Amino acid sequence: MANESAEHRTSIRISSRLTPHSFADIIFGLALSISALFLTQNRVQTSQDFAWNVVLFAFSFLVIAITWLFYSRTMSVLSSEVPSTLFLNLALLFCVALEPYLFYMLMNNATQDLLSFTSVGYALDVGFMFVILGTLASFVLKQNLRLREDQRLKLRPKDVPAFRRMMFEEYVVAAIFLVSSAPIFWVPTPIGHLRFVFWYLSFVIPFLILSSHWLSGKRDDESEY
Repeated sequence: MANESAEHRTSIRISSRLTPHSFADIIFGLALSISALFLTQNRVQTSQDFAWNVVLFAFSFLVIAITWLFYSRTMSVLSSEVPSTLFLNLALLFCVALEPYLFYMLMNNATQDLLSFTSVGYALDVGFMFVILGTLASFVLKQNLRLREDQRLKLRPKDVPAFRRMMFEEYVVAAIFLVSSAPIFWVPTPIGHLRFVFWYLSFVIPFLILSSHWLSGKRDDESEY
């Protein structure tokens, strides 16, 4: 009985250890919480101020939420033994943790020079986040090719094209943010600086990705019946 009790306590300690996935979830959750905390520091004097603060928070929320969705989808099928996975995970989580601070600085810089400088930092941060996501997705596809001969595929054959499309579109979003950091895109337009317009348009792509995954999953469920 004593041995069984000791083994039970040991299994509880092992199962309660922080896993890489749970650590990542904590970082993503903290990033959203910090963004919401920064939002409370903005002074609201009119209804327009309130609406604009909500819009700004919604943009930051989308960045973190979409990154988390893609990250979770990729890591659910990527083996931790793949080289460079740990480094890329840490780099991605660093960028995620930095996002709220950069976004806060972006919202609170009154002068055009500081606004331009911080917007470059934000574009690079988000761009590198999507570069890492695309790289991790490419690791999944390479891993799937290696495991094909052993019949231990992590992806179903019908999921491979969708995953490949997701990787390509993550690289496209990354390219949009990284290219937008160039000084030539810091020009005013009727709907804001051109750099910001690029950012807004880039998030049409993730929604298309998520919609395609949802529709393909729905078709698969219907075909099973």
